[in-house]
Amino acid sequence: MEIQYKCLNNKLDHLQQKQSKHPKFLQQKEEHRFYRTVKNLTNIRFNEEKMQILKCDLNYSIERPMSAYAASLIAETEQAIRLLDMKMQNTYRIMATNKLKQIINSNSQKNMLHKRQLHVVKEIKKKLATENAILMRDDKGKTIMIINSEEYSEKVHNFLKDNNFNTLTKDPRDRFQKLIHKKNTRM
Repeated sequence: MEIQYKCLNNKLDHLQQKQSKHPKFLQQKEEHRFYRTVKNLTNIRFNEEKMQILKCDLNYSIERPMSAYAASLIAETEQAIRLLDMKMQNTYRIMATNKLKQIINSNSQKNMLHKRQLHVVKEIKKKLATENAILMRDDKGKTIMIINSEEYSEKVHNFLKDNNFNTLTKDPRDRFQKLIHKKNTRM
């Protein structure tokens, strides 16, 4: 039982250390890159805070607040405590409660950062929607392109037309799936 408690305590300490680190985009100083991270092909202007979020890449994940982890952490802790002797359970519950409160209180400032990042992302989405623009990744690199939806559709349409692509009248996947199924049943 002592081993499980130590394991959970180490997990709590690890989460606390992980939460104390600031997100990547706030720590980085502007450094030289060989490619542009964001290329704006519209007349939409973004402030520095929004550009910092956009420069993080489309796969950037905003860190969840501690409250998102708290429920599973509490459940796992309770599960470990129930394996202990009945006389010791309440003592460990009090210790775990105090540790959880300490972690949650120390993360209140980081929760504000999380809320701010979510707010900025919502503002970006709203601005793109009102201006009828989209975000997309450049084919040849990691550059994020901001382009008008109509312009993008027109470019795709012209590319398909210029390169002699034909539209199909029927979806061929059904036929191929039936052929594969027949081959598999014969084996």
